[in-house]
This record gives sequence, C-alpha cells and structure tokens, in this order.
Amino acid sequence: MKEQSQHTIKSPGDINPLLSYLPEHTVYLNLPCILTLNKTLRIGMPYLYCEGQKTFPIRLLHVWDSDGFVFLRIQNLRTGQVYEISWLLQGDIEYCLWEIASLDYLISLTDKS
Repeated sequence: MKEQSQHTIKSPGDINPLLSYLPEHTVYLNLPCILTLNKTLRIGMPYLYCEGQKTFPIRLLHVWDSDGFVFLRIQNLRTGQVYEISWLLQGDIEYCLWEIASLDYLISLTDKS
C-alpha cells in the first residue's frame, strides 16, 4: 500500500472513487467483490475469502494499484500460503470470481433478516 501518497482512482463519468488510499493502513475499494462495511479494507486485518467452492480465512497483507488493476496480497490463515489476487479497475464487470467479506458485514446481513 502506498504509505505517503493518498491518491484516488475514479472510473470515467463516475463521481464515486473506485480506489482511495486512506490513513492508518486503510483502503477504500468500491468493487462488487468487496463485502465490507463502507467498502473499506484494513491492512493486517482478517477477512473471509470465497472463490467458487473454496472459502477460508485470510489476512490482508498489502494493497497496490498498477496499470489499471488493483492487487491484493492475502495470506491463507489455515495454511500460511500467500496469494496475490487482482481486479480490473476500469472494467464494467458485474460478476465476481472471488469475494472478500468482513465479519462486521456478515453480521449485518443476519441483523437485517
């Protein structure tokens, strides 16, 4: 994650940012695959990762952007393996191959039902 600079990436014609680096190791990432309250992720925090039939707990290690993609480095908390996943920031993709959810978000879903 970029520590010093706080920049924002917006999609063309959209007033809401897609990616914004915030203070205290926090990232705002307005993508359909980010299932957290307020679309924020915090470096070092645990989340639930889901890809197809696989679901496992992860820790978010790093977030950065390059060439129109956002990259997330995650660690599987069960196995210790480190992965890098990515998302095209400028694409109009409606479906998700993977999702990251926070416990707060999942609890808020049960409160609404």
